[in-house]
Amino acid sequence: MDTFFWCPRVLFATIVCMIFFFVCLLVLVSIGVGIWLLPKSSIANPVPVGSVGFAVETFAREGFVLVRGELWRAHIREGVVEKGDTVIVVGYCGGLSIEVVRKG
Repeated sequence: MDTFFWCPRVLFATIVCMIFFFVCLLVLVSIGVGIWLLPKSSIANPVPVGSVGFAVETFAREGFVLVRGELWRAHIREGVVEKGDTVIVVGYCGGLSIEVVRKG
């Protein structure tokens, strides 16, 4: 009975299974580290109040602005923002919308 566990086939199968297990473990750890290193979304890190951006279109109430290299849906309370105007972030309008005022 002792010779069964030292049989070359059983020993080979055991080593192959151990190698497979450790390769799978390495792959799972690599995926986990890769996900952990991905940049965090804008929802987790919203644009700070006071940041300066530029209007990418002309809008009177709602439009898009570029702030810190990200495109945001922006709301303005009054007035018109022309394409290329500088805007300042003054708050959030829920979700992925920000409230801006025209600078100057």
